[in-house]
Amino acid sequence: MGPHLVHDAVMAASYRPHDDSVASITRAESVDALRAEGGPYRIFTTAEATEYVRGGRPLPLHPLCGGSAPDVAWPYLERAARAATQ
Repeated sequence: MGPHLVHDAVMAASYRPHDDSVASITRAESVDALRAEGGPYRIFTTAEATEYVRGGRPLPLHPLCGGSAPDVAWPYLERAARAATQ
């Protein structure tokens, strides 16, 4: 997932080169930088995501982010759906 997230982050930031007013924009250019900042491009375990949402925070899902493959995206959505019913 990391390279796909970096691609999405870099492309999104390129549309707003000097505008950091949008919360979903990051200037990270590597997987390590994305991971370290804990910003808009975070990967949660199912348990972490469930706890995050139960804490009253929204968790938008972007299963095909950055060109992720459908065979990766579909199980991701299935896990999210199962977690939502628990």
